[in-house]
Amino acid sequence: ISQLESGSWGWEDGKNTCELNPQQFEFSEDASSVTISWAQEHDLATYVIERMTPNGFVAEIAGEERLTDDGLPVRWQLVLLTSDAFCWHRMDWPLLTCTKSQVRCSLVQPSS
Repeated sequence: ISQLESGSWGWEDGKNTCELNPQQFEFSEDASSVTISWAQEHDLATYVIERMTPNGFVAEIAGEERLTDDGLPVRWQLVLLTSDAFCWHRMDWPLLTCTKSQVRCSLVQPSS
């Protein structure tokens, strides 16, 4: 997970790309939470980590107001796909369903 802290990340398209609005991860010393910050447009998001997984972690956004169909707060699993890409799986989604991938910004070539 320490690889998430090194560098910036962004979607491959849309308004939160590496060029327009990259994000950075900062884990607490005891790895009980992670704060995600963006270059612009978004407030900080702090995720309270429930458990680590072999390729990421399961967490809930602090103050989460969205609820699942069961009335529980939405929980997310960050899934590292490679050392340079990850996606988010919402725990109430079908198994293996994920958001679009986010990539390490150093791998993205700026468009001209």
